[in-house]
Amino acid sequence: QFGLRDLCFNSFVKSQGRAQQISAIDTVYSVIGLLERIGNETASDNSEFEKLWTSNFWKAYDSLSPSSNGAWDRAMEGIELAKTQQQMIVKMGGTLIETKKITVLGSFRYGVIDTSSTHSKVFSQPFALLKLSQFLQDTFSQMKKKAMPIVLAALDEDRGTYTLCGVAPNLTEANEFGSLFVDAAQETESEIHHTFDASIIELAKNDVKKFVESLHSASIGF
Repeated sequence: QFGLRDLCFNSFVKSQGRAQQISAIDTVYSVIGLLERIGNETASDNSEFEKLWTSNFWKAYDSLSPSSNGAWDRAMEGIELAKTQQQMIVKMGGTLIETKKITVLGSFRYGVIDTSSTHSKVFSQPFALLKLSQFLQDTFSQMKKKAMPIVLAALDEDRGTYTLCGVAPNLTEANEFGSLFVDAAQETESEIHHTFDASIIELAKNDVKKFVESLHSASIGF
């Protein structure tokens, strides 16, 4: 009726009794939801931020442990967090497009999520920002817009940093932003911190403007 296809697909399933079954892909989303949980804590410096990440890591670890009594409940908590994150991604993506906050900057599209945007701290998390970038890329494709790379920057006001994510025009293409970010950092003498993905970095709030200007002047071709 609604044209929704491939909602279900074959996957490995983890079982803990007949009533507790979770697919491999849902396990991945659950773990990511637990890892990127923000909560009500304010991580105002790196030590507090590391404490939060350490706490999140062990919660995610417990959700995978067959010997943990609360593993199933923790996994279900992660699923709910992942669902909430996905709702935020769709809402934020729509807002960025409707308010024309995604602009063309030379050879790529560029958008900033700052304190004027709801849940800006959520999108300073690497995977959340990556999923938002991919959602925007898919949306522009459906809108028949010109295929271009996208760079998103999300502010973490408490820590005075931005998380930057760059994605290729086609999600099946090789992503060159890892090397482009390194080149821009060297040219602008900006200190960057890589995440699990070379195309997602963190840098100081004061360095963002010159860093993006360097990307703008570079020849980005995918």
